[in-house]
Amino acid sequence: PWDDLSLDDFPSGDEPTRATTLTPEQVGAVTTEPTGGVAGLRISDEDGTVWQLAIRPLLPDEVANLDLDG
Repeated sequence: PWDDLSLDDFPSGDEPTRATTLTPEQVGAVTTEPTGGVAGLRISDEDGTVWQLAIRPLLPDEVANLDLDG
């Protein structure tokens, strides 16, 4: 659902899990109610591969891996 992200923007975590930090606009492209987090969202890529997406807020001791200024 994002023109500005690809699978490469989601670095590999513990396979098959991938993770990245999303902007509020990117979250808004897939859900209107992310309060507290949401799981089980299904999105598909341009090849038709279906992915399951979970969104949660950063915890107080976590640092975003996204440069929101640039």
